[in-house]
This record gives sequence, structure tokens and C-alpha cells, in this order.
Amino acid sequence: MFSQCYAVLAFIEKTYSSIKNMNKKTKSIIMGGVVGGVIYTSMMAGFDYSDGQDFKIWKFIFHTSFFGIFMGVLTRYNLRKQAKKENDKTE
Repeated sequence: MFSQCYAVLAFIEKTYSSIKNMNKKTKSIIMGGVVGGVIYTSMMAGFDYSDGQDFKIWKFIFHTSFFGIFMGVLTRYNLRKQAKKENDKTE
């Protein structure tokens, strides 16, 4: 049990140090995907719970992954669009 917790904490620490070294645009894309995916999946799990269904971890992971990827792509598109708009204003 403790070795699993240690492994998870080591993974989180390694991931956090990698994120600290990324540029602002990449951080925004990743955080947009992660936050959007977790919020959407939490709402879906809440609806399942209110319908009397059990919590299914694989369904949670699936929804988080695919909705998170979609939100990351959407965030990237919006950031590129904003950058293009700002470049057009300066010219």
C-alpha cells in the first residue's frame, strides 16, 4: 500500500517539475484539457450516481481522457486564434 502511494507521489513530483519547465502556451493547453476533462467526468459520475448506478473507474478514465483531449485541442485552437488576432492588431 505504502509503496503504491510512494510511486504515485514520485510520479506527481516528476510531472510537476516537468510542467514548471514548460512554456506558458503548453501549460495552458494541458491545464485546459485536464480541468475540462475532470469537471465533465465528475458531472457525468454525479449523474450516474443520482440514477443509482455504481461508480466505474474505467468509465471515469475514458471520459476524462477523451473529453480532456478534446478540450486541449480546443484550447490550442483558441490560443492560436488569439495570437493571430493580436499579430493582426500590431501590424
